[in-house]
Amino acid sequence: MSVSKARRKVVVTGATRGIGACIAHVFERRGFHVIGTKTSPSDVEHGYCAEWIIADFADISQIYSSAEMVRNLCPDVII
Repeated sequence: MSVSKARRKVVVTGATRGIGACIAHVFERRGFHVIGTKTSPSDVEHGYCAEWIIADFADISQIYSSAEMVRNLCPDVII
């Protein structure tokens, strides 16, 4: 059974700026459900991410909790 792109999920780290933001935008334009990561709630939210995971990857405990969230999302792609 083939999964349509509209139902496929992608997690993009650093989706608020730079290359991460560009990658998230491309996936959104192609019909993917985009989940982005950002460091803090006050970071800019772009319309191309349907959901956000807030985590500071300098903190090991936040890395572990984010990894658990990503596992539960069962994404098709992780960047």
